[in-house]
Amino acid sequence: MKLAVVLNASAGSLIGKAIEEARAEIEQGFAASGNEVEVHTPEGKDLVDTLVRVARSGCDAVVIGGGDGSIATAADVCARENVPLGVLPLGTMNMLAKDLAIPLTLKAAIDALGRGQIRAIDIGEVNGETFLCNATLGLVPYVGEEREHQRGKPRWQMAGAMMRKVGQAAWRWPGVRVTLEHDGKKRRAVTRLLTVANNAYEDSRKGFLTRASLDQGVLTVYLSRHRTRLGLFWFSVGLLFHFWQHDRHLEIFSTTEMVVHGHHRRSLSVSYDGEMKDLALPLHFRIRAGALKVLAPSAPKVEEAAKTQRIP
Repeated sequence: MKLAVVLNASAGSLIGKAIEEARAEIEQGFAASGNEVEVHTPEGKDLVDTLVRVARSGCDAVVIGGGDGSIATAADVCARENVPLGVLPLGTMNMLAKDLAIPLTLKAAIDALGRGQIRAIDIGEVNGETFLCNATLGLVPYVGEEREHQRGKPRWQMAGAMMRKVGQAAWRWPGVRVTLEHDGKKRRAVTRLLTVANNAYEDSRKGFLTRASLDQGVLTVYLSRHRTRLGLFWFSVGLLFHFWQHDRHLEIFSTTEMVVHGHHRRSLSVSYDGEMKDLALPLHFRIRAGALKVLAPSAPKVEEAAKTQRIP
């Protein structure tokens, strides 16, 4: 295959690592599996222009090396240009890479993609913004501001700051009043957390927020109706120990399109795939079934990687 690799030098896993070292490893790794590769290392402001240019260059796939935000940007371009997208997980969370069973070390990811296959997955949208994993309003955007502030600092320092921010949010933030419209229905709630996922999260102890399928063509909505701080605390415990979907104050349903209205508000902060933005109300969510072609590990590697990456 002829691959165009676009490497985001500011990605979490590359902080403090020489870009030329990563470039050499990528070139050698893909060449070893018989692929022709060209590596591009644009500055952040040039990322979109570079992605568009390489997507139109006649390559067989564009491979993005970066975090979830860079991946969502690349997915938007590749879906529009009808070019398959590969992912080198160089971010902090690497949510899509985990769901595609792409190994999380650079060498292993290169090997898996170099021998991979093309498949189609769904894309989620909110007000025209692409998300591959989920879009969330409420506590997550509030806490996400702290994550950006702590980026690049030692992991223990980041974890401590995030825990303090979560505690402050649970104590001070009263939630937002919303009305959800979907499939001819209306749901009204005061919520501290509303997550719209691109396909459903597994209801099991296999891992933290993992998805068994990326091509069912549905949005799965997780609406928190917790009214007390204690209830929110126990929900957080459930997230840690993988029984959160059984929380009686969590409402779960699936749809293909949904509109979210906020009372007495013009906009809401929304966190989606590592990015955070104030979006004008109402929020329009929809699923684009099979809209993105991806380069992913072949079936045997998917099964093997899934076993090793999910938390028991």
